[in-house]
Amino acid sequence: MQAQFAAHAERSEREFLMANEITFHSWDHDQNEVIEWERLGECNQCGECCTAMIRFNVAGERFETLPDGTLMFPTTNVTPKSGGTTTDGKGLWHSITRGNLTRFFEVTEQGEIGSHYCPQLLGNNRCAVQSNKTLFNKVWPMHPNQVTPYPNCSYKFDEVARWRLDEL
Repeated sequence: MQAQFAAHAERSEREFLMANEITFHSWDHDQNEVIEWERLGECNQCGECCTAMIRFNVAGERFETLPDGTLMFPTTNVTPKSGGTTTDGKGLWHSITRGNLTRFFEVTEQGEIGSHYCPQLLGNNRCAVQSNKTLFNKVWPMHPNQVTPYPNCSYKFDEVARWRLDEL
């Protein structure tokens, strides 16, 4: 187990995102805009996001496996939305893009700290399955709103670009 943590520590999260060509966007249909975000910092293992219930809808297949065998989304706390792999055109959706594959999700619940404990969270706030997490879990959080409930979270976000939805 210690070897898994050491291997993860040797490769920064930023390097992981860059090596896997992962980008994050928010698609705000109510505001008619798309924003690309860059996540800054490394996880400080505060454990706050691992102790809060986070539920979300996904557009498309919830059990999709990426070419390297990684699951895209967790198999629990997920509700698939009908209508293919795009949003329903309402509210705030987020996207994860890895290479040429983009998948959309919307957060439907982000509970209070202590409302739910991930069964993989160890006593030292480390993940027991760090190297085998779904892509969604590996890259959470992906938007500034997703760190707001967690005062001890070390992540910050920079806006990379902004577009009007009706111009895309």
